[in-house]
Amino acid sequence: MNRIANLCREWARTNILTWNTIRYRLEFPRIRDAFEIIGKQRLVVDGGAGGGQMLRQVFESGFCGEGIGLEPDPNLFTKLEANFGKIPELTCLPASLLDVPLENGCADC
Repeated sequence: MNRIANLCREWARTNILTWNTIRYRLEFPRIRDAFEIIGKQRLVVDGGAGGGQMLRQVFESGFCGEGIGLEPDPNLFTKLEANFGKIPELTCLPASLLDVPLENGCADC
């Protein structure tokens, strides 16, 4: 059943314009442009990662070797874990930018 739900979600993200899908379609090309200037990064942190779509796109496009998604909302964190579950290079942390559980200077961007 989860497989069907995931397929439906992917179809909807591609074919139905929602607030988030519009944002991804507008925002990701600008992020891609920035990475094309600065090049591939070793570690990228997404503060407030939500369900992880943006960081996943950055990783799958080859712009980072590893990624950390921070998400303080428990419901969104569950989605983030499901989205990153099979990608060992992407890590989820239930945290916010106000209390980043990472050492200073550990990430590239």
